[in-house]
Amino acid sequence: MKFTLDDLNRLIDGHIDIDARITESTLDKPYAELGMDSLGLVDLAERINISYRVPVPLDIIEEMRTPRRTVDYVNEHLDGDARTSSDH
Repeated sequence: MKFTLDDLNRLIDGHIDIDARITESTLDKPYAELGMDSLGLVDLAERINISYRVPVPLDIIEEMRTPRRTVDYVNEHLDGDARTSSDH
């Protein structure tokens, strides 16, 4: 299993304030430039933990400043059975 850009957008859509949908062209833009504040980033980390069973400690949240870093982090720590059935 791989965590994708679509998965990231599903976690964000309707739950976290952000100015635009994450696309390939915005993968390396800091979340702050995309309109997500630090509380939104903490919320995203919690949603990743709940949905994918990938804990995101506070020090890692600070490093996850772009969508690409988020996708990469989740994929590095994803277990094969991590996705919950409620996500689909």
